[in-house]
This record gives sequence, structure tokens and C-alpha cells, in this order.
Amino acid sequence: MSWRDRCTPLLVEIADHAADVLKTEMGLEPERADYAGYLIMRRIAQSVGGASIYIPTADSIERHERDEAIWREFDGRNHFELARKYGITTVHIYRLIKRMRAEDSFRRQGNLDF
Repeated sequence: MSWRDRCTPLLVEIADHAADVLKTEMGLEPERADYAGYLIMRRIAQSVGGASIYIPTADSIERHERDEAIWREFDGRNHFELARKYGITTVHIYRLIKRMRAEDSFRRQGNLDF
């Protein structure tokens, strides 16, 4: 009986995805990539095994990366240019900047409630 038979389908899928990335993106030979995928899956199982975890969708990760890029590029006057560049409305840019400014302030200062 192999480790694949003893693991849940989700863990097998995690190992397979990790191995695939290592093969296609990193150029690792298939046998080493498969073993590394197995090790990555084991590390994840050891770290969060037994817990209910939320995995965000790829779309939400991409939106977050876009929002971070907009925040880095924002200079205080380029709302319209950023909206055009990222294909969103200027209203969305204003809201995003307001949210990112609040998050940045909280990261820097923490919760100042006494």
C-alpha cells in the first residue's frame, strides 16, 4: 500500500500540484519533483493537520496582488491612470486606497484603543 492509498484525496492533490510546479516551473526531474511534492504535503499535514482551514480562491489572491500593486503605484494624484491601467473604476480606486491606507496605518500603529 503506497502513501497515496493512505492519504486523503486533498493531500494527494496537494502533493501532485507541488510536484507539477517543481517539474514545469523549476525544471526538477520527475522523480525528485514527486518526492519533493510528497515532502511538501507531509509538512503541510504536520503543520495544519486536523484543523479546518480556508483556502482562498485564485481570483481573490490575484485581486489582492493587484490591490497591493495599485497601493505601491499610488502617488496621491494618479487615481484615473491606475483605474485605466487596471481596468477598474476610479471609485473603486478611491475605496481601495482608503482601505489600504487604513490597513497600513493599523500595521504601523496597531490597535490604539485603551
